[in-house]
Amino acid sequence: MRIGVLPVLETLIERAAALLPHLDARAAKAEAALAQLKSVSGKLAPKQAESLTDLDFELQHARAKRLPVLQALDTLKTTLRQRTLARLTVHNTIHPGVRIEIGSRAFEITSAVPGPVAIEASADGEVIARDAQRRALELHSFTRIVKLAPAPAAA
Repeated sequence: MRIGVLPVLETLIERAAALLPHLDARAAKAEAALAQLKSVSGKLAPKQAESLTDLDFELQHARAKRLPVLQALDTLKTTLRQRTLARLTVHNTIHPGVRIEIGSRAFEITSAVPGPVAIEASADGEVIARDAQRRALELHSFTRIVKLAPAPAAA
């Protein structure tokens, strides 16, 4: 069970991040060819001068495309962190063996947890459990961490 996850937005982030290596490779190729043309001594032939202009344009285009992708990724990640509320409320019992992914953590329930109980990620990303009276419960008393999700790749 994954809580506080928006798969559509995660997919968009992954697709946008996948564009970056292509843009970087395109820019590197244009930079190498541009450097080679610029190293030619003397006056460039018309075809070389045209290639120089084309490569310069290609390089600027690749760099210009990269910045908006980075900005969009940053905005999307920030918005997701600020506006995604992750909360699971169980009215009966959470049974042993249930796996809960919330925030960047995954927990496995090790002993039955009578409800009502709410498990949620706080604003700072900490996962907390509360009973019906909103008293904090010790997560380690009925869960074990099964994984810490890797931090999203920095763009």
